[in-house]
Amino acid sequence: MRKISVVTPCYNEELNVDGCYRQVRALFDGPLKRYDYEHIFCDNSSTDRTCDKVRAIAAWDSHVKLIVNSRNFGPFANIFNGLTASCGDAVVVMLAADLQDPPAIMVDFVRLWEQGYEVVYGIRQQREEAWLLRTSRRIFYRLVNSLSPFFIPENVGEYQLIDRVVAQHVIKMDDHFPYVRGMIAYCGFKATGVPYTWTRRRHGVSSSTFVRLVDQGLNGIISFSNVPIRLVLACGFAVAALSVLATLCLFIISALYHRELAPPGIPLLIMMVTFFFGIFLFVLGFIGEYIVAIHSQVRKRPLVIERERVNFVPAASPVAPLLPGLSDLKVERAEGRLDRNTFWRQASGRAALVRQLQPMLRKGGVHAVEIDADELRLQLTNGARFVWDPEDMRTAPNIALLDGEYKPQELVVLSNLTRKAAVIFDVGANVGWYAIHLASTVNKTSRIFCFEPVPSTRAKLMRNVLLNGLEDRVRIFDFGLSDQSGTTQFFLPEVSGSVAASAKNLHPEERTIQVSVLLEKLDDIVEREQIARIDLIKCDVEGGELHVLRGAARVIERDKPVIFLEMLRKCARQLDYHPHDIIRLLAESGYRCWAVGDHRLREIDAVDEETPETNYVFLHSDRRDELAAIADGSILSF
Repeated sequence: MRKISVVTPCYNEELNVDGCYRQVRALFDGPLKRYDYEHIFCDNSSTDRTCDKVRAIAAWDSHVKLIVNSRNFGPFANIFNGLTASCGDAVVVMLAADLQDPPAIMVDFVRLWEQGYEVVYGIRQQREEAWLLRTSRRIFYRLVNSLSPFFIPENVGEYQLIDRVVAQHVIKMDDHFPYVRGMIAYCGFKATGVPYTWTRRRHGVSSSTFVRLVDQGLNGIISFSNVPIRLVLACGFAVAALSVLATLCLFIISALYHRELAPPGIPLLIMMVTFFFGIFLFVLGFIGEYIVAIHSQVRKRPLVIERERVNFVPAASPVAPLLPGLSDLKVERAEGRLDRNTFWRQASGRAALVRQLQPMLRKGGVHAVEIDADELRLQLTNGARFVWDPEDMRTAPNIALLDGEYKPQELVVLSNLTRKAAVIFDVGANVGWYAIHLASTVNKTSRIFCFEPVPSTRAKLMRNVLLNGLEDRVRIFDFGLSDQSGTTQFFLPEVSGSVAASAKNLHPEERTIQVSVLLEKLDDIVEREQIARIDLIKCDVEGGELHVLRGAARVIERDKPVIFLEMLRKCARQLDYHPHDIIRLLAESGYRCWAVGDHRLREIDAVDEETPETNYVFLHSDRRDELAAIADGSILSF
């Protein structure tokens, strides 16, 4: 499922953010529901309740993210910072919180993007504003285009949808006073426009004062044109030339007519002052050229300084561990501290570290490592493909590469249990390791429902589903399951990674990030989605398994599904229960428990401190086929 990012800059918009959020959510619940999305509110240190309102929304809707700046850094810097924080396949660069730009136009933006346009901009064909402002804007746009070496569409602001490729090029410009609409136009990608009426502001007062508008206009002219400074240079040259010409004329007139045009010495003084003033402007123009070039490179202050981020999980660069220090070498080469041959020699030596991956592929389940500018991927021997993040060290694809396999015994058991399954619930789907493997063994008409509440992990899950062409068979939900519906905080440890996200801090020795997630009951989902039957529930939620099962009581009673659980005593202890409580709960519903060990399944009645297994299969007494498969050992064959 592809993702669209919507960036909304804010400053004292407490009367507008609720309406803006509702209209965007309605679009992605309706005409754009085929897309995942994130709505990033970028607050420029509002003095009203804007941040409180957005925090409250973000607490129960993980699609909503908030960036709070330490002070007001201006609208363009705020918008650009939101663009750099986005991760969608396309980005709506600026949807104003005051809704003067109508959100409904985004449907047309997306439609044209799907047709191949990389930039789709909104054209403010009509403006509900004063005549003087309309006229001033018209003059400004024509002036910018007359001075610019490329075309900047008239009556177009930052309300544009741009493809991820365009966004990456805009971000690379690293302009510390970004004129975003000009930067997008500068890229020169395939573009088209959608006309609309720019409406009056309904609530509050705009922060765009006349002084700010003039400042933005000057920035737009200076950022993409050397014409003004070259006009100064040309004027200086012209004035100097005219002063020389005037001096010659005076001498000629004096010689021919033997008369003084002014008291002695005055003409010469005027000519000298004019000449040197022209020379001064001429030199100043040259200096200005150098200042413009130096200014663009040297002024490297932070674009904005952030005070807070909500619902963001920082993503580590996956390429750094492969090629340590290579980017530093490139900086040294660019700054002239390394000659060409030394750079090639040292960089080649570090790039050669990639060869060390090859022996790991020969005997393991990973067939190939794929590298491009945006991500690393692993291709398994069975053809499945996964995004690879080497720094998320405990995630399944990484362990599969390092160890040669990841829980192969569990995969065999699950695959045999699901051969005839029509509906599978993968609770705690993480990056989709089990879901994608099971999709290759079940019937082509089977459906897999994945539940992953952590936004950064869910993004990898979505990407993996797309990589394997399973978007029609695997459905992803952006919330977790429990015995209560509502919002809670998950702890995401920095080292243990995405597989250890939990409602309790299971790794206090590590630095953790708190993420707001939404939880719902499995029974409610089945009723809402009108799912007639569930054949298997796989649940791995770092200690929350008992709560998931309590929230699935009606489904367990109705369908008697196969249940595959991870039960860790240390995680259960943090949530005030023991794995034996799960065995007892399911036994009351007619279930028997088997521990999944090394090439064997053994039936158990209880889990104690000596129990070595961590994964368990629960079968209802009515599941005759599965019970027979365990009895004859075929459940372990593949």
